[in-house]
Amino acid sequence: MFGLSRTRTVRHLRDRLTAAAEEIAATREKAASNLAAAVRTSEHYRSLHDRLTAAETDAARLRRDLARLQARYDDAVGITSPAVEMGEHWQTRRTDKPLPEVSS
Repeated sequence: MFGLSRTRTVRHLRDRLTAAAEEIAATREKAASNLAAAVRTSEHYRSLHDRLTAAETDAARLRRDLARLQARYDDAVGITSPAVEMGEHWQTRRTDKPLPEVSS
């Protein structure tokens, strides 16, 4: 009677140990798979970050080029001349400026 109980206990403990070992192996496989997915995701985010940084750098360069070209155009057509700036002030004070009609 005593020997049978020990045999059952040993068998039960051995079964629990086997189940725990299988659970540990499955958990390790799942962890390895999750880790691989996390590494892929991290690499993808790094790639997106690098592409975004490159796009921001290109956009800043294009804005500088555009500002430079706009300044050259303004100089070429004479918008930046002192006469144009003086004309702007003259326009607000000119005496021959038509007055808006008042409707009754």
